[in-house]
Amino acid sequence: MSLLIKNAKVVSSDNIVNADIYIENGKIAQIGEQIKRPAFKIIDANGKLVMPGGIDVNVNIKRKFADIESVDNFKTASIAAAFGGNTSFLDCIIPDKGESITKAFENKLNIASSSSLLDFGFHIGLTPPLKHLKELKALSQNGLTSTKLFLADKKGLMLDDNNFVKALKESNKHGMLACVHAENGTQIDVLTNLYTKTKQTGLEFFPVSRPSKMEYESVVKVLIVSGALKTPVYFTNLSTKSAVEEVVKAQKNAKAKYFIETCPHYLLLDESNYDEEFESAKYFTCPPLRNKTELEYLKNNLIKNIDVIVSNHCAYNMSTEKKLGINNFTKVPPGIPGIETRLPLMFNEMVINQALPLCEFVRLNCTNPAEIFGIKNKGDIKEGYDADICIWDPDLKWEIKQEELHQDVDYTPYEGMQIKGKPETVILRGNLIIENQQLKSVSGFGNFIKREKFSDS
Repeated sequence: MSLLIKNAKVVSSDNIVNADIYIENGKIAQIGEQIKRPAFKIIDANGKLVMPGGIDVNVNIKRKFADIESVDNFKTASIAAAFGGNTSFLDCIIPDKGESITKAFENKLNIASSSSLLDFGFHIGLTPPLKHLKELKALSQNGLTSTKLFLADKKGLMLDDNNFVKALKESNKHGMLACVHAENGTQIDVLTNLYTKTKQTGLEFFPVSRPSKMEYESVVKVLIVSGALKTPVYFTNLSTKSAVEEVVKAQKNAKAKYFIETCPHYLLLDESNYDEEFESAKYFTCPPLRNKTELEYLKNNLIKNIDVIVSNHCAYNMSTEKKLGINNFTKVPPGIPGIETRLPLMFNEMVINQALPLCEFVRLNCTNPAEIFGIKNKGDIKEGYDADICIWDPDLKWEIKQEELHQDVDYTPYEGMQIKGKPETVILRGNLIIENQQLKSVSGFGNFIKREKFSDS
């Protein structure tokens, strides 16, 4: 099907031009003025911004906390992502204890292929007891080219030092970028046990059980190890100035390649949200929300220091799953829903309120994720690229309300926020997914993204 977008203000990673976009066979065939070619459908984008579809590279679908499973599935999460201006996402696979990582991948691939509205890919979690590292070679050859390593959750996902080194080396050996959740899990476990033994289990003890220093210490350790091994690392959901500055310093020393990711909740919410008694469970995530000084640092240094913004979407209902921890913070499943609100929140806060250049907005949310994670021909508006395009109304004012969102969860931590700017039409591989804020596609339309191996060059 051919599409012609007329009168567009086209925002790519390096330029803003007034132009038409001609789409044919799922690709951007031409960008230019006054294109006159036959099209099945013509869209007039006058007064609108035309940007690449968002790529959210940190999403958790059907994520387990103990025996509790997050509520969004690939159908609901991908629909929500589309309404939020996204066209692709990467989910994290966490194999069951001792399960073949190939089997875990195949299971998720089958589910996603039959139900995802958007294109999708995966990270593979390397968790104890690390029995299946030999399977990484085949996975990487099949386009799964990143791993997830956890240095927190001592009773579950956390790798000890020996296994972390082993997982890091094996990931790099097979061209797989290691994504590291860096918190000092050993010390977090000590603090958590201390509070539990002294019956200090109220929800207010969650953030103090995971202080900012735990992130800093873990980041430093990872930098020392990866620097010695000369292996690249992608740091997930960093939340503190000290940790970010250490990574930036290491980037300049160029012993290895490092990347920094953060999330909207570390830019818009802060630790005062934990004063809301049981309602504070809405904001439980790892690492926890930080103080306003950390928040302002991250916002003020986005362009200089941050590579990617993600949702870290992980949805548990307040009325059921999170309610299990009403009297004990260790029982609250950590996670914040945000796959639908990530881009509008960042557009409003960073572009509208902070005057972030539009090209930088595109780089942080679309182009950098594609380039870092080997997602070929996506994440930008260029001739020959996939026609993954989002048309924004930059002037539309609206209020975030859970009841009007499409995430399959009973709350949003951003309830009541006033927003300017909203995705209006979303195009995936030349096909209308959302048109004028109405769903036009069906589940199962999404394709698995076979990604390229990571390269330092």
